[in-house]
Amino acid sequence: MVDNAFQSEDNNSYVVSVQKYSKGLFIASNRGECALWVRSEENNSTSGKTDYDWIKTWQPVACKNHKILGLALDVSEEYLGVCLSNNNIGMVSVKSIGLNEEKASLDVKFDLICKGFHSGAISSIDVAVQRPILVTCSREDQTLRLWNYFTGECEFG
Repeated sequence: MVDNAFQSEDNNSYVVSVQKYSKGLFIASNRGECALWVRSEENNSTSGKTDYDWIKTWQPVACKNHKILGLALDVSEEYLGVCLSNNNIGMVSVKSIGLNEEKASLDVKFDLICKGFHSGAISSIDVAVQRPILVTCSREDQTLRLWNYFTGECEFG
């Protein structure tokens, strides 16, 4: 049993996605938080109170206040894919979470691999005259993005 999935006093967070892991569960929230829970026998726990022990809760800056729509774990269980409501996609290095005490204080490695997309319709678009820059804005998601059309990457937004 898992009580208080994110081990926080915040009652505004709720579970939106769960990903099975060979040692336990990854749980994601509507506010961009992730938590790792490990089966008690995998964690050498002697508590005997619950089936799972909380290991860590983290919230990458890129996920803050964005609902996590889904989680996916690769076959080797080295990377956890995270899909966000703002259409960004990120990867978490499972090793960086730290299942043992020496690594528990390390920051969780989170990299955005697909970012910059608007979460609503584009309201306006313009092209810079002297630089390879394209500007888009969306009234719906209230954001402005600067794109380098040579590299195809969002440089700001």
